[in-house]
Amino acid sequence: MVALVKNMGLKVLFSVVLALAILPAAGAQNCSVLAKEIRVYQSPAFNEYSELNDVKQSVLLMLYGGERGACSKETVNFAEAVKKFIFDFDAAYNLSKSGDIEEKLKALNISYKLKETAKTGLKKSLVSGAAAEDITESATQAINDFLITQAETNAREAESVIKTREKISYYRYATLAYEAAGENIQSANVRIKWNNLEEKYKKDMQAADALFLTAESEYAAALNKSLSIPSRISAYILCEKSISHFEQASDYYKLHHETEKIRETVKRISEVARTALSLTYKLGLYFIIIIALLIIISLFLMDRLIAWDSDAYDHYLGNELIRVSESER
Repeated sequence: MVALVKNMGLKVLFSVVLALAILPAAGAQNCSVLAKEIRVYQSPAFNEYSELNDVKQSVLLMLYGGERGACSKETVNFAEAVKKFIFDFDAAYNLSKSGDIEEKLKALNISYKLKETAKTGLKKSLVSGAAAEDITESATQAINDFLITQAETNAREAESVIKTREKISYYRYATLAYEAAGENIQSANVRIKWNNLEEKYKKDMQAADALFLTAESEYAAALNKSLSIPSRISAYILCEKSISHFEQASDYYKLHHETEKIRETVKRISEVARTALSLTYKLGLYFIIIIALLIIISLFLMDRLIAWDSDAYDHYLGNELIRVSESER
């Protein structure tokens, strides 16, 4: 029995020693896996933002040091956070290169989170020492530089595009990026452009849409007129007013390069113009008929007047002959 207890004690002791031996090895293995995942990851962002490459190289040095000994849980967690920072930075970088403003806004949203990660997640990690501080500082500088680049790029885009709505989107993007980077002066300057342009755009679009609705209402009223001549004349006048209002609305749309609205307005102008032309033909036909009738009546009356004048002359000659005859007697 004593021998059995002794053997069990030896087995427990052996298990504890084995577990203690395995734990550092597992930590070192975690360091190796993380190091490999970060080492093989490539991105054009590393070339454009040297601080991001510094983050990568510094965390690799930290992990390579951990391979020679036990890699602490804190180190693994810190390296995982850095790896996610690098991968997310690359995702935001790729989105920022898109020509789609929605994709650019996604890049900006990721950038906000990255800055917060650098500010709190990495800085407040349980890993201490100069290496962790250098990584945090490089990450913060990298995301700030990235935000400023986004702001400058989109401010230039706003100046080059012609559509007002796109200008507003780019100015908004640039303003928010400058704000996130802490560049308050640049942010304020771009925000003024954004707000002024957006205010004018909204005012002009409200005026244009009101003119468009007025034109639609006038055209609908013209179509509802009866077939009488006065009603057709009124309908023609309404069509002319409708065309005028559509053209005024189109001027606003052209000012802001609203392609779809311009196309719709031109289509409506063409439709109203065809209706007005049809009314012109019908009214012209009516007037031709009326003029023809007046000419016929005038010719008839003139003929009657000529006949009456001829009869009156014949009557006069007859009276003269009678008078002459009577005087000869």
